[in-house]
Amino acid sequence: MTDPEKEIVDAFRDWIARTAREKVPAVGTTRKVDGEGEYQDSLALRLYTDTQLWLEVNILPGESILRVGLASDDRTMNEDAEQLIEDSKDPMDEFLELGLADAGYEDEEGHRMDHFRESGIFYFATSLPLPDIASLQGELREQAMRLVEGYATAFEELIEDD
Repeated sequence: MTDPEKEIVDAFRDWIARTAREKVPAVGTTRKVDGEGEYQDSLALRLYTDTQLWLEVNILPGESILRVGLASDDRTMNEDAEQLIEDSKDPMDEFLELGLADAGYEDEEGHRMDHFRESGIFYFATSLPLPDIASLQGELREQAMRLVEGYATAFEELIEDD
């Protein structure tokens, strides 16, 4: 990755962290996590809550993907999230769509929510195409933040500290 690309990635993650703290009350500390898991080139930003769940925005340059979602390394929290979706009686994609709507956004693109386990972490996540690193400066940045808000709203019952 070139130095200008690294600067774009840093600016993107700093903006997401700052904006998430402003728009998502459950977000406290944030941490950049690079090269962990199955993708050694991953450039993740974790947005921690006061629970064992966190929101994550992960740049996967080698896969040309920007992945946004909810994560946990705790099996019980994962099962609670699964149960929340099941209790809603909505398919996962619609569950996310309702979270986006409750956050004030229309899901015109019909974002897909995948559920998987990777390197010991459980994910509910949406993958967005990442044409190039420069695209993190435009609409993709806004789209990623909308998804952060959508996931936070959809799973609010679990991530809000009572």
